[in-house]
Amino acid sequence: VMPFAWQLVKQKLETIGAIGGLRQTASGDGLVVTSHGSLVLDMNFDSQLDSTQFGITYLEFPTVLSAVRSHVMHLRTVGKY
Repeated sequence: VMPFAWQLVKQKLETIGAIGGLRQTASGDGLVVTSHGSLVLDMNFDSQLDSTQFGITYLEFPTVLSAVRSHVMHLRTVGKY
């Protein structure tokens, strides 16, 4: 997510049951930053999450990167959250 919006995105995802936070570096001394300057939110979702509700929430936030979309597609294929 874009650095200025991570808290808003996290709060919105929490409204549909997500739990998580910003990804820390392996050494734990900072945050992971992508090559494009975005931060990484690691969020876990309940296996009973309605994919329609997630899709609606996702579409409300253009700051969520397409990697989330790819991951969700993988989860749907595997059938495991």
